Amino acid sequence: MITNDTAARQISDLMIDLKDQMMDSLTNVKETCSPEEYASYHEAVGRIAHSILVNVLEPSFEAVYACSCIEPGYLYPLKNVGTRDR
Repeated sequence: MITNDTAARQISDLMIDLKDQMMDSLTNVKETCSPEEYASYHEAVGRIAHSILVNVLEPSFEAVYACSCIEPGYLYPLKNVGTRDR
């Protein structure tokens, strides 16, 4: 998808920040909304985070890894996205 290592890292950082902001928003929703609303919101955030991982980050990293521009393990912050093991 993105073969320029600088652009790939910038996009990756942006997507990880976006994921972190969405995960942070879960706390607010859990504390202020009904359990049903939280469950629905949690599911939606999980779908979005998964989409970011599968449709943006993985293709970008495949291209970048091909040119060995980013060290292995850079995706570590996304390890538990969409799981309840956070």
